Amino acid sequence: MALSIGHLCRFSDFLIQCCTTCFSGGVKAAVLELEQLLRLGRVKSLTRTLHLLLFTAMKHRDTSEISQVDAIVTATAPASLDRLKGFVLLELGRRTEFVESLQGDRLEAGYLRFMVDLAAKLRAVVVLESLLDLSNLLQFRRQEKASVYDELVKIYGKLEKAEDLEKILDLVLQEKDNEHFRATLARLAHFYR
Repeated sequence: MALSIGHLCRFSDFLIQCCTTCFSGGVKAAVLELEQLLRLGRVKSLTRTLHLLLFTAMKHRDTSEISQVDAIVTATAPASLDRLKGFVLLELGRRTEFVESLQGDRLEAGYLRFMVDLAAKLRAVVVLESLLDLSNLLQFRRQEKASVYDELVKIYGKLEKAEDLEKILDLVLQEKDNEHFRATLARLAHFYR
């Protein structure tokens, strides 16, 4: 697929095209198209596109594809590489690899915020649930844990998944100090009206 300047002025057009290319022509073809787009000028945000490329490469465990995507992520958003990799590891269910990839015992607040925000955009429930499961190991503060609960409540509520909302309610009520989870409880109450 060749890029046309007039057709790809919006980022969402490229994300759709990247999805198509990634599934039909593979990661290498999608990376070539992304490089061509980047040569045309500055793009606002590539996070979802880079996520898709990295997810596909890591899912296939193809080292050449992973290194090719790593290079483009490093060139466009160097600070996001480790965070995107961590996100994809959780998305693929590789929790042990994720924990091993961290530099310390704690998940940095900015890293957590990045993961929660991206999970909300992509509605990646598996990532948020994994973060909750690892919250004690990663030493989340209560407000950090509350932010994960909040995003899960929003996603489950919009999808009208009452059973999952009840599960979150039970987990929140089991927390030692409910003070930090008032907003979460209020958000849960909103979906029970």
